[in-house]
Amino acid sequence: MKFRKYGNKNLTVIVPANKKEIPMGTLHSIIRQSSLLKEDFLLSK
Repeated sequence: MKFRKYGNKNLTVIVPANKKEIPMGTLHSIIRQSSLLKEDFLLSK
């Protein structure tokens, strides 16, 4: 899956969709690339 965040700069984050769980390192990379804080990412539903 591919998600985009629009604003001052466009960011594209590729999220692997072929596994039920993704490795923690991959999750941290996704959070870092999305320009979100870890707390904001984990609290959003």
